[in-house]
Parts: sequence; C-alpha cells; structure tokens
Amino acid sequence: MNVARDAVRPPIIPLFQVVRGVEGRDIAAVSVTRGYDVYAMLRNNSLRYYIRVGSTCREASTEELQRLFQRRNRIHVELSPVASAQFSALDQRRLAEYFVDVRGQQYPAGYDDAERQVVLAEFMTDDDVVGRACTIAGLVLFGESPRRFLLGASVEATAFAGTEESVGEVLDRAEFAGPLVRLGNVGDRALREDGVVESVSSFIEHHTSRWTGVAGAVRTEDRGLPRTVVREAIVNAIVHRDYSLSARPVQVRIFSDRVVILSPGRFPNGITPASMAIGTRAARNPLIVDTMRDYGYVEKLGLGVPMMIRAMRRFNDTEPEFTERDETVVATFYR
Repeated sequence: MNVARDAVRPPIIPLFQVVRGVEGRDIAAVSVTRGYDVYAMLRNNSLRYYIRVGSTCREASTEELQRLFQRRNRIHVELSPVASAQFSALDQRRLAEYFVDVRGQQYPAGYDDAERQVVLAEFMTDDDVVGRACTIAGLVLFGESPRRFLLGASVEATAFAGTEESVGEVLDRAEFAGPLVRLGNVGDRALREDGVVESVSSFIEHHTSRWTGVAGAVRTEDRGLPRTVVREAIVNAIVHRDYSLSARPVQVRIFSDRVVILSPGRFPNGITPASMAIGTRAARNPLIVDTMRDYGYVEKLGLGVPMMIRAMRRFNDTEPEFTERDETVVATFYR
C-alpha cells in the first residue's frame, strides 16, 4: 500500500483484502481499477515509465511514451510549436476564407497582427522556449511553405512503370509541400488554388486512369481507382499521421497493379485493421481532423475505411489492405 501511494505517480489507492487460502494460509488480494492516466515509478527522485513486453517490464522509449500519452489523450503532437514559424508563415488568404466563409466568424482586414493572433489561438501558441509560434496543426493546414519549417510536412509521390520499385522504371515523381486546404473565393476575385489533397489526388488519377477514346465531344477514361477512394485514402494518410516523426513525409507509390500509401507512425490509439474495417473511431490529431471536416474533406470519423472497403468491392471485387511496418501504416489498393 505504501508503494502504491508513495512510489507511483499519480498515486493509486488499491483495494486491499486479506483472504484465507488453501492450507489455512492468508493471501493478500490487491485490486486496482482501470486507470485513465499514464503511471510512472518514482525511483531515485526521478520518474521512470515502464511497459510490458511479454513476461518482462522495460523502460519505455520516447516514441512508446508519446504513444502512451496519446492513448490517454494527455498530449497531442499537433499542438506543439514549430520553432521559427511565426505568424507571417501562415497564408492570410486561406485564414481569412476559413474564418469568414467556412466558419462564419469575423476576421476583418482591419485586425492588426496581435488581434488576429488572439483569433488564431487554435493554430498558434506561446512556448517558454521558442516564444510565439505556429503549431504543427496551424502550419500544415495554412502555412504558405510548411516544409520550410517542418521537413516531413509534404507528400512524396512516385509512379513506376511496373510492379516493383526500380530507378529505371520511374515514370514520374513529384513532391507536394503546400497547405493542406484549398483556396476558393477571396473577396471579389474568383481564385482557385488546390491544397495538397487535391494535388496528390490529381497525380494519382493521372497515373492510374487510361484514355479510352472520345464519346461525342467528351474524352472518356477508365479509372484505375474510384475517385472517392483516392481522396479518402490521401486524407486519412495526412490527418492521422504521426507528426512526432517530423522528418518523414507521407509517401505515395503507384505501380501498374496497385497504389501504395505510406503514412508515418503506427495505428493510432490502439486501432487495428480489423477495428478500422467496422468503423472504430480514433483521432491522433483531432484539431487537424476537425478543421478538415469544416472544409468537407472529412465526414463522420470512423466511416472512411468502411466506405473504401465497400467502394473497392463494387469497383473490382478487391479490398484495400492495411498493415503496419517499420513505424509506418501501409495502405494498398489494387487497380
């Protein structure tokens, strides 16, 4: 009882009972309710975090500890400040459109920078070390050049001629490193600028669709994958990726028989391929998810994977595959 109270942080108070066992021996029975915190052992005036591996306990690595806190919703990497990414790093046109047109709030041009920063509390933060700075969420959503400050804030796409990765069979290669969200109408100007989602989706469609002829005056194509599946797969890979792996981009690899999308990080918050297939919900980056939902990129959380499974079954009687490899979630769609 003293260990539970004095050597565990935060302290726990278990139920302690003494019961009579076989041969008249007394047995101490200690019951601990399921916790919703991440617990540490206090040793030599320092906190040590442990995880269970098989029949042994080992000290958690930095990545394992981050995942533990994420599962308990104690930290969200997306809210971390990005050093040197100041207010000027954000695209003011996209911000104005988001607050005025998408959310229906006030974001008048007359606001000075300080006042705007109050409005932008979700996307900027004050940090004791780096000072006032954009959060990861603010930068990847609205940053003019996110990759300038965050190396992995991009999508690298490569199209191969065959079924394997080979330098000699590279048909096309591109990197998409702008803001995630599109820009529509700003003021009196009809201006359309795609975000990363639209740009990557167009790249995939270009390299998976085949021209089949002309019907009347309309060019006809055979699509290699349903458009809804392509878009949903890209959105999922971006919004659910692990931004603590800040130097690793999302990758898209297009082969003659399949499209493979690699998203940095493991499955979020204990999710498995089986649980995703039935719509289990979990968000590693809830602010990014909510903002993308405001734009219509994301609908109800948890419905994306079941939708993709149904769409692929109708399209070519295959199912997407979701696996985890080397701190990466790999999604495979067969053409």
